[in-house]
Amino acid sequence: MREFQPPAVYVTRRAAEDERCRARMERLLTKITGPPPEEIDDARLADLIRGNQWGASRVRAADDNESDPPIVFNRFRWEAMDEEGRPTVELPGPGPAIFYGFAPWKLRRHEHILESHDVCSQTACELHSLRGCPFRCQHCPLENVLNIMLDVEEFADHVMSRVAGAPQTLYKYDAHGDVVALEPEYGSAAHLTELFGRQDRAYLMHYTKAGDVDSLLGLEHNGRTIICWTISSHTVTRVVERHTATMEERIEAARRCQQAGYPVRFRFSPVFPLHDWRDEYRQCVELLFSRVKPDVVSLLTLSHLPDYDMIAHLFDRRLLDPEYVEAAEAARDQGQGRPPSPLPDWVREEIYDFMTDEIHRVSPDTPVAICLETPQAGAALGEEPEDYACCTGPRSTPNGPGPGGAGRGTPASECENRNHE
Repeated sequence: MREFQPPAVYVTRRAAEDERCRARMERLLTKITGPPPEEIDDARLADLIRGNQWGASRVRAADDNESDPPIVFNRFRWEAMDEEGRPTVELPGPGPAIFYGFAPWKLRRHEHILESHDVCSQTACELHSLRGCPFRCQHCPLENVLNIMLDVEEFADHVMSRVAGAPQTLYKYDAHGDVVALEPEYGSAAHLTELFGRQDRAYLMHYTKAGDVDSLLGLEHNGRTIICWTISSHTVTRVVERHTATMEERIEAARRCQQAGYPVRFRFSPVFPLHDWRDEYRQCVELLFSRVKPDVVSLLTLSHLPDYDMIAHLFDRRLLDPEYVEAAEAARDQGQGRPPSPLPDWVREEIYDFMTDEIHRVSPDTPVAICLETPQAGAALGEEPEDYACCTGPRSTPNGPGPGGAGRGTPASECENRNHE
C-alpha cells in the first residue's frame, strides 16, 4: 500500500467501537499522512455526503486529479440488513447504502443494464467492502471519496455462507474500489483468498490496477482466486492513469502471480483512442503475451463519459486520435449520457476489430470478449448477450464450459437464486 495524504479522515462510531476494526484502522493509518480520524455518527455522515456530493457518481475533473480522496473508515450493520444485504431500517441520508453499513454484495442484472443503458452484461453477484478507489484515473466514474469497511472477518464469513448455497461460481471483488492496492495493511484480499482456497465450488476474482502483489504471493490460494488487471497502453498509464501501476508493472505483477499459481486475466479498459493508439496497443499486446498467458481477455472502449464535452474537459486533445475526436463531436447528440457514448458505433467497432486481430495474431486460442457493449456490437464478434466468454461472468471459471475454459454466462433466473441486490 502506498502512502496517502487525504484532506480528511473519518471513522464511524460503529467502527470505532469495535476492537478489531480499530486495530485494522491503525494498520491502515501507518500509510496515511493527514489529520487524525474524526469520529462521526450517521447524521454527520449524511451531512458530509450531501455537502461533498459523495453520493453522486461523476467523472473526476482533470484539475481534481492531484488530491487523494477523503477516507471514511466504516463497518457493516449485519443486524439491520436482510439476506439480500438490504437495510431493514430507513437510511439516515442520501448516497450509496454501503456508506451506512449495507450492501456487502450486489446483483448486476443483465436485463436492467440492457434496458437502462442498451449495453450487455452478464447477471452476477459482486462483492463489495470498498466504495471509491485510491487511484485517481481521469476517466474514473467513482465518487471522490474512499469508504473502507473494516469488519473484514464478519464480511468474509457472510460471503462464504452465501457462496456455499448459490449456483454462481465466480465472484468479482471489488468493482467499486481496488482492494489489492490497500494490501497488506487492509488484509481483506488475503483473508478471502485463503478462505476461497479451502473450498472447491467457487472462485474469487480480485479486480485491480495495482503493481505491488507481494502480499498475495505466499497465500494458500489453491488456484481458487483469479486476478484480473485492467490494462491500458504505455502512455495512458503514465498520463491518464498516472497514479496507478504502469503498463509494464501490471504485466510484471501478473507474471509473478501466474508463476505463484494464480489464474490471471486482463481487461483492456479502456482502450483509449490515442493519436497513435494502434502502435501503442500493439506493443502492449505483444509485451503482455510474451510474459503472461491469460485464459481470457476482454475489451472496453472509453464509455464511462456522459457526453462529448467531457473529452475536452478531462483530456489534452493533442493526445487523442483527431479523426475519432471529430467523430465523437459529430455524434454528440446521439445517446448523450448513456454508455457506450461518447464514441460512435463505427469507432468502437473499428477499435474492437483491431484489438481482436492483434490478440489473435499473437495468441490465436485466447478467448476475447467485449464488455458493456450494445447487442449489435456483441453480435459483430459472435457474442450472445447472456452467453459468451467473459472475464467476470458468473460461471466464467478457469475450468468452466467456455472456450479455453473461460466459462460462459449463466441465465438470470439461476443467478438470482440466493444472489442479491
